[in-house]
Amino acid sequence: MKKDFTIEDVILNPRNAKQHPNWHIKELAASIKERGCWSPLMLDQWGMLLAGHGRFLAMRDILGYTKMVNTTHTRPDERAIPYFVADHLKTKLDGEAAGMADNKIQSKTKMERALEVETLRDVYAAGYDITILGYDEDMLLTEDDKDDRTPEAPKKPRSKLGDIYKLGRH
Repeated sequence: MKKDFTIEDVILNPRNAKQHPNWHIKELAASIKERGCWSPLMLDQWGMLLAGHGRFLAMRDILGYTKMVNTTHTRPDERAIPYFVADHLKTKLDGEAAGMADNKIQSKTKMERALEVETLRDVYAAGYDITILGYDEDMLLTEDDKDDRTPEAPKKPRSKLGDIYKLGRH
């Protein structure tokens, strides 16, 4: 059973159901570049990527990492992709089930909004770039502030006086 993998050994799972649009990969890359990667990829004994597809694409394709290290995490200055081998899995289907569980179970709970905002405000006040954390400044607004913002009018409006829109069932 193989324990040490190179970047060329990694097989992207063609049945990975989690979507990773380009904006998400770029967001992951920015975060990893700033903070390192604290969540290793999960590979099976054959090199199939079971969990961490987005992180792998961010590090390989955007950050240009070429080294894989069997470890729990990497610091920003290491420029290496952390992974572990889930060698207790007996079959490829066991691995796919583990990957599905990794994606689905964590998505079932929500963040405690008040604590999330409180922590985010502290982090922002200390000078952190919250976009690296996956947030934007709208999270820092109070409920009263949110309706005080008026978006700028587009330079070229899409509709004009007299336009009629037909709406479907709702």
